[in-house]
Amino acid sequence: MGRYTAACTWLEIITGQSAVGKTYKPSAVNDVVAMVAQQAAHAAVESPDKVTSLENIGYEGDNTVVPVKPVNVNLGSVSESALWNNISSSSKSVFGLKDMDGNDTQIVTILDDEFNGTNGEGVQQTTTVLDMPADVAKSCWWGYAEGNFENKPQQPTGGFIFFHLNKNLVYDFCIFGSRKGATDNRETTYTLTGENTRIGYLNTAGNGTETVTIKGVRPTANGEIRLTVSPGENNNHKNKFYYINALQIVAKEPGSEVLVDEISDVRDLLKMDPDINYVLTADIDLTGVVLDECVLDSYYGTLDGQGHIIYGLTIDKSDSGELGLFRHLRGATIKNLGIERASILGNSNIGALAGQSHGAVIENCYVANSSISGRDHVGALIGQMEGNEGVGSQINNCYAAANVYSREFQAGGLVGTSAAGAGSIRNSYFSGRVEVVNQRIGGILGLQDSDDVLTIENCVNLAAQLQCDQIYRIASTRDGKSVLNNNYALNTLPAPNGNDAQKGIDVTAERVKQEVFYSEDLKWNFDDGSWKWIDGLYPVLAWQKEAETTTSLIYLSQSIPVLSVSVQF
Repeated sequence: MGRYTAACTWLEIITGQSAVGKTYKPSAVNDVVAMVAQQAAHAAVESPDKVTSLENIGYEGDNTVVPVKPVNVNLGSVSESALWNNISSSSKSVFGLKDMDGNDTQIVTILDDEFNGTNGEGVQQTTTVLDMPADVAKSCWWGYAEGNFENKPQQPTGGFIFFHLNKNLVYDFCIFGSRKGATDNRETTYTLTGENTRIGYLNTAGNGTETVTIKGVRPTANGEIRLTVSPGENNNHKNKFYYINALQIVAKEPGSEVLVDEISDVRDLLKMDPDINYVLTADIDLTGVVLDECVLDSYYGTLDGQGHIIYGLTIDKSDSGELGLFRHLRGATIKNLGIERASILGNSNIGALAGQSHGAVIENCYVANSSISGRDHVGALIGQMEGNEGVGSQINNCYAAANVYSREFQAGGLVGTSAAGAGSIRNSYFSGRVEVVNQRIGGILGLQDSDDVLTIENCVNLAAQLQCDQIYRIASTRDGKSVLNNNYALNTLPAPNGNDAQKGIDVTAERVKQEVFYSEDLKWNFDDGSWKWIDGLYPVLAWQKEAETTTSLIYLSQSIPVLSVSVQF
């Protein structure tokens, strides 16, 4: 294709004739490739300083087709089934992919990143959602990335470009890869790049049952999406073989459904997209994983833990601010998630869930058996909470049984500080310990740091220890700028600023171990799916199967590991 494109370019430069529409082409160049080469050559001569777009090559105007049925693409051979488009060694492009009803979608695809070749060594009898005939399932494009295989040159990647896509749609790709008889790990990575980038993985060794679905890929402004195939990081074959046998494309209107991806392991967590909604399908153990800083700089979507726990989150960046699982939560929602055995050391705005919450909603979450340390604005859940576009941050039905330490300034049990736009904390408690070298401690929130209204109500401070010169049972607030209502604190905790409903009403250690205190005094609802009562513990979240709600008494500055009491039920 490259030499033919160059020839077409020279034709225009030398003769002044347009290459578009010329009938001559080498025998190895098919009609689609010839059309692309001619258009590219013409565009290069017309605008030599610009990169040529494939946007509308071969069609008049933008693609407005909305495919009703899926588009099936067989890779590596020519299938006898009319339901499948084919990209084979003899035809490496398709002009106008057909959907399953035979309708032209006006989508063009070209194999433009060469593989090592094709073969028919995939598992033939498969049980996948693609319902492939045997001749589709067994054929593939394959490559290898390391070592020497049959003296063929290494091909670290192979791939296809899809262009003239409807730019008003989003696309889901369901991909199948297989190599029969293989018993090692031949994980293959599939990277789809358009306006956004989405990635999927599949162990293709002996695979006859699994596909990977990559959702929500948006075309570029030119209507293009590129698919790159490469070996996955878990691929343990010495040659790093990788495969792609078939794929199915489903086009959707944006917003036609809420896009939700699953997080089932560490890799899924570390490759989160800032705009995608997620659900956890398993507990995640980050023990031994070294994070550069946070999983994401900013997160805008919804993360539903579905009652799962992230263990071992470890960040050691004493000079860095805004640290936690996320650096910033921007209008995001985090729910039904636990964090345990976290160890976070940073500078200012430090919390296990996020350094800063900007209008986020955090509900039915907890942090336990963890150490959260910083220099200023430190909290077990969030370092600093504030508003976002007129909406304050909300923390509802959460608790923390963690160690919180600030080597200089403000810290709070749940939240370090509140800032512009503020928000609310409701129906929550803290049962760990907080130590601050200078300035303020708040059992729930350290410092209200702006005049924007902060609301804290129906909360209780059950801290085992508050150590600082300036202690506030609930929060250090600004007069007339906060709403503190019906809050309690253990009567063993200092009360230098009073012990009323704003400052923290006295409650005994005996009463806080009774369900009636929470249901009647704090007005918590144990029937709405938020909390449940287990004798001998403080309240636990309704989704929990195991709880850690208390810790042994230590001075945090001694850096002694925290041990939690764990109860299964």
